[in-house]
Amino acid sequence: MGHLKTMSSRASNRKLTPSQRNRVRSITTPLNEWYAVRHRDLPWRENQDPYRVWISEIMLQQTQVKTVIPYYERFMGRFPTVVSLSEADEDEVLEYWAGLGYYSRGRNLRVAAQQVVRDHGGALPNDEAGLRSLPGIGEYTAAAIGSIAFDHAVPVIDGNVERVLARYLTLEGDPKKGDSNTLLREAARIALPNEQPGDHNQAMMELGATVCTPRAPGCGDCPIASGCRANKLGRPEAFPPPRQRRKPEIQHWLAAVIVTPTGIVVRRAAEDAPFLKTQWGVPLWPVDDAPDPRQAATKLRALVRSEFDFELGRASYQAEIKHSITYRSLRVHVVTIPASTANEQTAPRTVQVGDAWKLPGLHRKIVECAARQSTNN
Repeated sequence: MGHLKTMSSRASNRKLTPSQRNRVRSITTPLNEWYAVRHRDLPWRENQDPYRVWISEIMLQQTQVKTVIPYYERFMGRFPTVVSLSEADEDEVLEYWAGLGYYSRGRNLRVAAQQVVRDHGGALPNDEAGLRSLPGIGEYTAAAIGSIAFDHAVPVIDGNVERVLARYLTLEGDPKKGDSNTLLREAARIALPNEQPGDHNQAMMELGATVCTPRAPGCGDCPIASGCRANKLGRPEAFPPPRQRRKPEIQHWLAAVIVTPTGIVVRRAAEDAPFLKTQWGVPLWPVDDAPDPRQAATKLRALVRSEFDFELGRASYQAEIKHSITYRSLRVHVVTIPASTANEQTAPRTVQVGDAWKLPGLHRKIVECAARQSTNN
């Protein structure tokens, strides 16, 4: 135990050398000049409105910019203010979040909006402690909102910034741990200017996202390439070292697209569902292996009959679609089945094909697959 404590103490006291600090300081000017000319025009960069910045930062967590843009614009069109978001019900918020994944983010946004209205007069708090008191806001997001919306001189460190600095300094270890993390954080602080810290933080992230990419980085277009040690070594992709990822787990599922006169049947997933908990979508059942199409249709018809009070038509196998959710690599076998019910009081919730965007990404794929197959047939 004593040895472990010594190692931990030594790691926490590690500092950049004077030469490294000087090289890091040289990043600031060329990087910010590059950003002023080369930054992407993104909808959340139109102004420093804290609400707009907050929504964008939550959406951008583990999601690419090009994916976020249409969701952000649609979300902001429906919930333009923190008050409108606080007054919405959870199902509607999740409808507008559908397709972005990690649905706890959407739930936390609504709860946090209610807290902002209740405890802060409808204005996002202008301090780190206040920001971090809101559900879904941790160290990174508080720093991003603080610097971009409120000009707080605090560095923002995401995966892009980690990659840029790990390459610039040729940090050998995991940038999230130990000495590498300590040195990286010091470098981020040194590079940060007191004026326009939000632009600087966005410049660092922009460089990592568009130039200093994980694979095939564009070192010829990098404004700080001359001081980058990984570039000089000719092997920028070696930094930071690749992290081991969990091997994908292949799972097979049957999806029932139950077509009624009022639309396609959807139901809410259980609290203990393996994914998309409590979300509305078409009924799904796990199967051990890839089923024969005829067997899939027969099995699914029996499953639907056991759980729903429907008059059923002939079940038809449509196609297999693929979808990934975290470590799960899903193989979803889509079966359509016409149905009707004579009991209006127990009529199920349905959705039209044109409203499939309100469903989580997996379920949207399923409905759209069934619609295409129906058109082709």
